Amino acid sequence: MKKLLFTFLVICFSLSLKAQQETLLSQYRSQMSLFNPAVAGVNDASKLTMLHRRQWANVAMSPITTSLTYGLNAGKNVGLGFSIISDKVFIEQSTFVSVDYSYRLQLDDISFLYLGIKAGGNFYALNTANLNTFNVVADPSINSISFFMPNIGFGAYYTRGDFYFSLSVPRVLNTERTKTENGRVTTATDRPHLYTSWG
Repeated sequence: MKKLLFTFLVICFSLSLKAQQETLLSQYRSQMSLFNPAVAGVNDASKLTMLHRRQWANVAMSPITTSLTYGLNAGKNVGLGFSIISDKVFIEQSTFVSVDYSYRLQLDDISFLYLGIKAGGNFYALNTANLNTFNVVADPSINSISFFMPNIGFGAYYTRGDFYFSLSVPRVLNTERTKTENGRVTTATDRPHLYTSWG
């Protein structure tokens, strides 16, 4: 019966899954504050983390991700932090910068609930100068663009002894990058993502 229930749940969840738009990290646990602001200052410790990932190292213009996070316990149940994550894929560059605020609630002797808020924004640029076209005449629909898109996020982090549970939406606002010239419109929209983790 357990196997049947598990199979049913996997099928139900897979029917509505879509590809991710957010950054791909392989060391999620060491950089949780990128996705959950409530983790800032957890365990009464300061934590500085930097990760660099280059996917497909021998392929020109392959995806590169670099991130830096810092969190500290500011006292009186308050945690503060900041994070920077930069993604570069082909001609697209995205750098998200944010500050985090976390507040700790003690539920009992070994249980704590951290609630956090993240405020920041994404510096987005599309540099079409690096495109090789096969036409001598420049294509008017291929133009470089650059935007700043502010955003806000929320998170919760629960601990009880060695157990933890994390739930967050690091970017709540739907952000839209639109360019209109000579009747041509291109649009890309970032949707909110829900992140969860436990261990």
